[in-house]
Amino acid sequence: PTFNDNCTGATVANDAPAVFPLGDTTVTWTVTDGAGNTASCTQTVTITDDQDPVITDCPAPVSVTADADNCSTDATNVTLGTPTFTDNCTTGATISNNAPAVFPLGDTTVTWTITDGSGNTVTCDQIVTVTDDQDPVITTCPADVSVTADPGVCSTDATNVTLGTPTFTDNCTGATATNDAPATFPLGDTTVTWTVTDGSGNAVTCTQTVTVTDDEDPVITTCPADVTANTSDDGTGNCATTVAIGTPVASDNCSVATTEAQVNGATIDPLTFEFGLGDTTVTWTVTDGSGNTATCEQTVTVADDEDPTITCPDNVNVNVDAAACDVTSVNLGNPTTNDNCSVASVTNDAPSIYPLGDTIVTWTVTDGSGNTATCEQTVTVIDNIDPTINCPADISVSADPGLCSASGLDLGTPTTSDCTTPNISNDAPAVFPLGDTIVTWTVTDSSGNSATCEQTV
Repeated sequence: PTFNDNCTGATVANDAPAVFPLGDTTVTWTVTDGAGNTASCTQTVTITDDQDPVITDCPAPVSVTADADNCSTDATNVTLGTPTFTDNCTTGATISNNAPAVFPLGDTTVTWTITDGSGNTVTCDQIVTVTDDQDPVITTCPADVSVTADPGVCSTDATNVTLGTPTFTDNCTGATATNDAPATFPLGDTTVTWTVTDGSGNAVTCTQTVTVTDDEDPVITTCPADVTANTSDDGTGNCATTVAIGTPVASDNCSVATTEAQVNGATIDPLTFEFGLGDTTVTWTVTDGSGNTATCEQTVTVADDEDPTITCPDNVNVNVDAAACDVTSVNLGNPTTNDNCSVASVTNDAPSIYPLGDTIVTWTVTDGSGNTATCEQTVTVIDNIDPTINCPADISVSADPGLCSASGLDLGTPTTSDCTTPNISNDAPAVFPLGDTIVTWTVTDSSGNSATCEQTV
């Protein structure tokens, strides 16, 4: 301070502290003269703080999940912590931050501010990350879909399938729905998995079944040709035969599963089935894997080319009827016949009257197809009846003149009866001696039967 005094030797002193604290300090100056008289004045020393605090540790980043059914979290659910700091002056320092009342999804920068008593400040940032770990909820998965295969193919293009879209909810917005549907749906069931993914990558799935059915019938491009066969073809001697009937040529938009042959509604094995006499309709059925069918018909005609067999009855010997040279009634018997199919008729050419001797009877057996076989039976008519003869009358003649005998006699002719013209003979001598001569007449028919009579000359 500056001062004056009426005397000299005055001294100056003050009460300044060794260390001035922050703020105003009043320093009192005192001037004392030699006589002990004093005068004082005051001086204010103001200490200001222009040194910012120092944050030694900002709160660590915090990661929390969004509150249930929300896309954020209430600040009360977030423990931020507190920064640590130093300051040349600690009195009156305050800590504050700009944390919101609700932290949204994602990163929020919380700025911490340290303000000392002099208004010096320092800041640091803390990241609060709100994550979403709540899966979306699919409320309705698209309904299963059934479609038919596209014409001519065993699948359907995805553009022909209306899948629909799942309905869903999520605590946040921005969730999207995707699926793994193929570009082409094959025949049968395809599981389409729908995935709903929110912005945080949480995902939920549901499945939808797409069923592709095949309602397209197979196509028989070539039915086996009609076939003609004979019963003798397989050498069995039956009225039926196995026949190589072939197989239909067929196509399908998917695949042919089975090819079946039926006769009268019953399934047959074409390789072993024996076709009977006449026309048989074979119905071919081609079935694809989905049960769609196509049919065509083939006619198999089996003819009987095998002759029947016949064994004639034994030959017959009969005697002529009395007073006749023939027979009108003969028991011929019956032939033995057989046929691979059936015997239709058995006939013969037997006459109504059998003449004397051998008659050939031809037996003919005919089957249902007109095939025939014959055999011959001999009917022999035997004449066992002797002819009859009546001799000429006895003759009495005189000896020839000058002789004791006679010759050149007319004996006459016997009367005969027979079914044939008999042979007549006698044992008459050329010269008849004196007395009685017995002439024996003999009649012999063609069968060797004979009769005699006697004439006396």
